[in-house]
Amino acid sequence: MTLNAEKSVVLTNQAQPPPTRVIRDDVVVKVLDRNQEQKWLGCMFTAAGSMRQDVGLLYHIHHGTKCFHSNRWILQNRKTSVLARLKYVDSVVSSMVCFASGRRTIYKDHLMRLDVSFRKLCHAIVAPPSDTDWSLERHDILHNWNIRAQDFASAAAIKPWARIVCKQHWDLFCYVAHLPEHRWVRGMLAWNPAVRTRQVGRPRDTWDQKVTAFCRYKQLGRHTASRH
Repeated sequence: MTLNAEKSVVLTNQAQPPPTRVIRDDVVVKVLDRNQEQKWLGCMFTAAGSMRQDVGLLYHIHHGTKCFHSNRWILQNRKTSVLARLKYVDSVVSSMVCFASGRRTIYKDHLMRLDVSFRKLCHAIVAPPSDTDWSLERHDILHNWNIRAQDFASAAAIKPWARIVCKQHWDLFCYVAHLPEHRWVRGMLAWNPAVRTRQVGRPRDTWDQKVTAFCRYKQLGRHTASRH
């Protein structure tokens, strides 16, 4: 593999790092300050880290909103059918928001925020019902509006962003679960250091436990099918 010096950077937590660093074969790579950010797979990384867990999510939603506004002349053109505009959103905007979501940590509040952003975008395309009683409470009006937007989204066969993100996580999980044992990903999941100097800071349900449980479930299903 050849290192692309133009697309590669060095992250450091030094207070006063050098501007560049020479890698092997006289390749010069830029060094970022501990507070500077670098984009990778649609996420923003810093050497100092971030206390906010939604930085990558907000970054994706922000770029999806910019993509929507740059195509507003198409997406809000009343002369074009609503279904065609929603399909255009699914092809252009949704792919921007949900890019590489399977490799990011997604929390419950992230999924809620994705649903809210998706509904706002649908409201910008799908008009409220023609018989809307504007004297009702605001939440009643939005409820009827959401039902109409969901009906159009179902007719256009597009999925909400939260559902797309969950599917990407599941697809990655299934891919890893079906890898042979000699692949380095499986070895990394099964690796357990012999000497531990501190408590492992991992969630209760780790990736290796989930993959192992899924593999056992698949093997059990195969044995059951063979018996029948």
